[in-house]
Amino acid sequence: MLTLDTEHNFKERILQSTLDLILLGKAPLLSFELIAEHGNLTVETISSIYDDVDAISLDLTVAALTKHREESLALSKQKGLEALSNLLTHDLKFFYDLEMDRKIVTPSQYSESFLLFDEYMSNELPNYYIQFLQHNQDIVPSGEKDLFYYGHFIAHSILFFNRVQLAPYVNKVEDRKIITEQIIASLFKKSHFTLSKFQTQDEQHQLS
Repeated sequence: MLTLDTEHNFKERILQSTLDLILLGKAPLLSFELIAEHGNLTVETISSIYDDVDAISLDLTVAALTKHREESLALSKQKGLEALSNLLTHDLKFFYDLEMDRKIVTPSQYSESFLLFDEYMSNELPNYYIQFLQHNQDIVPSGEKDLFYYGHFIAHSILFFNRVQLAPYVNKVEDRKIITEQIIASLFKKSHFTLSKFQTQDEQHQLS
C-alpha cells in the first residue's frame, strides 16, 4: 500500500508524464499504458491512484487553473496599455492551446475538464480585467464608467482569436490576432493596439 508521501510523489510524476504527452499532441491517445511508459511508471501504480485518464485530466485542469488564476491576479495589478497587452497575451496563449487540444479529441473525452475551463473563462476571467481597469481607469475612454461591462467585453473578445469555431471565417491565426487587436483598440478608442508575440503549440511542434 502506498503511503501519503509516496502517493503524492507518484501523483506528481503521473501528472507530469500526462502533461508532457499532451504538449506532444498525444491527448487523443492517452492511456495508462502510454503514461506509464513515458513516465517510467507502472500501470498498477497509476491505477492505484486514478480510476481513469479523465480523472488525471481533471487533476491537471485544476492545477492549470490554479496557476492561471494566480498569474492573472498578479498581472491584473499592473498599470498601462503594455500591462493590458501582457494580460491578454497570457490568456490568449492559455486558451488557444486549450482549444487546439479540444479540436483533436473526441467530444466525449475529458468533457468534465473542458467544462471547468469553459466555466472559468465565462465566470472568472472577466474579473481579472475588471480588476485591471479599476487600477487603470485613466485608459478607459472619458465618461465611460461601466468597468464591469468593459471587463466582460475584453475577456470575451478573446473568442475572436481563440475559438476554433471561428476558423472557417478567418483561417489564419495571425488574422484572428489582428481582429482581436482591432476590437481591443476600438474599445479604448485607440488607433492601434498590439498583442505581444507568443509561441503556440503548433509553432512549438514546427520547431521541434
